[in-house]
Amino acid sequence: MSTIHLQTKLQQIVDNAVSGGLPGLTFGTLYRDESGAVQKVWASSGSLPLPEDGKSVELSPDTLLPIFSCVKLVVAIAVMQLVERGQIGLDDSVADILPELVANGIAQEDGSRSPLTSTVTVRMLLTHTAGLGYATTSRAFVAWYSKQSQEYQRKFPLAERGYDFPLISEPGKIWSYSYAIDWLGRLISRKTGLSLDSYIQEHISAPLGIELYFEQKSHVVLPQLGSLQSDSSVQWLGVFPLPPGQEPIGGHGGITSIRAFAEIVALLTTGGVSVSTGKRVLKQDSVDAMFHDQLGPVGIAYPAVQESANSLLILDDQAFPAGGVKKSFAIAGELNLNPLANGRRAGSVTWGGCPSIGGLYWRYAVAPSKAPSSSVLTAGIVCVSGTQILPFLHPRTLNPFLECEGEVVAALK
Repeated sequence: MSTIHLQTKLQQIVDNAVSGGLPGLTFGTLYRDESGAVQKVWASSGSLPLPEDGKSVELSPDTLLPIFSCVKLVVAIAVMQLVERGQIGLDDSVADILPELVANGIAQEDGSRSPLTSTVTVRMLLTHTAGLGYATTSRAFVAWYSKQSQEYQRKFPLAERGYDFPLISEPGKIWSYSYAIDWLGRLISRKTGLSLDSYIQEHISAPLGIELYFEQKSHVVLPQLGSLQSDSSVQWLGVFPLPPGQEPIGGHGGITSIRAFAEIVALLTTGGVSVSTGKRVLKQDSVDAMFHDQLGPVGIAYPAVQESANSLLILDDQAFPAGGVKKSFAIAGELNLNPLANGRRAGSVTWGGCPSIGGLYWRYAVAPSKAPSSSVLTAGIVCVSGTQILPFLHPRTLNPFLECEGEVVAALK
């Protein structure tokens, strides 16, 4: 299928999503054609309101948006760079570099804390097995938080960073989506002597030739976030705040476009080399390691359903629309161990982004280029999408992504 034909099909899916009630959606894919040339195909439709009354911005591949938890992939790449340089090891304890994390203890059912009896490692933080929780997805954490004093809750609101919050389990026992990547952002800063945003600008954004910010710049006007209501209307919630001067949030900060974010994800299909500048960001061995199953070998189960602690922000995620799909977790994201109904290959990774306040839906999926396949064209596929709508994992945002991804895979067989 030609790129023109594929773009037409993708545009139809995106247009249908917007005509069906989604305010705006932008989708992009990167892959190599039969000649080995990198192809980039984009489809966008709809618009989002700006903070100023009566003004809006049409969504395009270059529209700057908060990417929220998709920035976790960027921080994971940065950590792998530190591993390459010998500045840290994946199985190193973080107790010396992040002593306050260890001091936070483990949450107890009565609202108290108990001390840790085992070690938190870099790998555990990368793979959400360190025992931490999250305000949006951990009911155990929210239950502990509800038992804290009003003074504590005023001082440490759930919408803020999780640096004072305890673990919900001993490290290395369970998989729990969490504040772990926030901590890795702080680790990167302490290990390198640079702020997280300065490090990523120098070592990831600049080599890729892209823009990625951890605070709202004066020249950037972000669109509002919206929430789908039961009557299919949209309630607009304002702009997600990323004010200047604060410590960058490694787990859900970040502002960029899907065109730029696709360049980041594409590193996972090229052995760590930029598809646009040709500059190396990661070594091939590091990229390979980011696709390895991190749970099965240590006997940790990946949950069949990722629970929600706030249904207004995020829905319970069964992750895949077809039954029987086995899942695990890799450094690069959620790992499907067998194929999906839409054609996504076994061994691919995916993740999305939603804030603890406000709303956005981002999703990326990438099939590794080195995995075996009957067609080389189905390897090394990048798919990304972005909108600004809650609740996260709503069918109106998830289904168009899966449908577009399916069209890309089918076109390359």
